[in-house]
Amino acid sequence: MAFASLPWARTGELDVLAPAVVPAEASGQPDRGAEVAVYADADRIALSWPGGSTSTALPAAPFPDDRVRKLLEAVIDSTVLVEADVLAGAVRRAVPYAGAHGSVTLQLHDGELRVRGSDPQAGESEESVKATIDGNPVTKTFQARYLADALRAFSGRPVELRIQDGLRSTVLTSPTGVDGMELTYLVVPLRTNP
Repeated sequence: MAFASLPWARTGELDVLAPAVVPAEASGQPDRGAEVAVYADADRIALSWPGGSTSTALPAAPFPDDRVRKLLEAVIDSTVLVEADVLAGAVRRAVPYAGAHGSVTLQLHDGELRVRGSDPQAGESEESVKATIDGNPVTKTFQARYLADALRAFSGRPVELRIQDGLRSTVLTSPTGVDGMELTYLVVPLRTNP
């Protein structure tokens, strides 16, 4: 799950739940610096930019704001600050060794983040990534594709991993003040056998 707050100039009130396909389609179309206008009424949403636009009907259900906010209220066990592209590269290199479940393991250890893949058929990989770590030394295993997808959103900037105890989600967020955008991803770790 992801949650983002973007800087924008608003000319009226907007409170809608839109299908993800609309902003996803729009995000790949305009130039990175282009402005995107958002239009909505009770039934439809539209986004337009120089040279294009997209629109769709709105779902009838309201945004589950309270439940999402509770998921974002994390009780942090450890915090890791790392360059997103560096960590994403290490995850990508571990994928060939991610096994049948496509899982990679992150282990916090003495100022570095170890990224491991292990598969009895393909072999093992381990790579250390320089990181700033605060908290307990923990080990978490994730589905590589979900972790890689979350890290892609932070490309070109640092990312903070807020790791919770047990199987509670790890919160990925950008440090405050980067690009005026607040972006948060939740990635749930996999249950591993003791």
